[in-house]
Amino acid sequence: MRPLAVFRLSSSLLIIAVACHHASAPQEAVTPSYGTLAVGQDFTPPNTNLRITFDRVNGDSRCPVDAVCIQAGTAEIAITVREDRSGNTLASYVLKSFGDPREIVVAGYRVRLEEVMPVPHAGVAIPASEYRVRLSAIFLQD
Repeated sequence: MRPLAVFRLSSSLLIIAVACHHASAPQEAVTPSYGTLAVGQDFTPPNTNLRITFDRVNGDSRCPVDAVCIQAGTAEIAITVREDRSGNTLASYVLKSFGDPREIVVAGYRVRLEEVMPVPHAGVAIPASEYRVRLSAIFLQD
């Protein structure tokens, strides 16, 4: 009986330790901020010192909505993250609509590419000036 009691106590301590470790992981804020941008436009999430710029579309291989494809494809965009007040560049990133990286973590925020618009149609090129991206920014709480 005594080995069984030791096993139960050890198991309980292990569960508590795992639960405490999990509880200390960063948590996401309840409400993300969203911005829809054209090429060259900025997005400053409320109450932050971040300015996120949609620099350009590096490539767009998404499957047209009026076609049958064996792969979904992806749109790849470039963004720059700056400090809003000083304008200092924190970093430049490439995000993808499908695959990795779709999101990055910078200055305590998770920035995610939510959508690339418009959707492509077979045989129709999308001019750079017509692209829009929807980004989200979520503060990561400790």
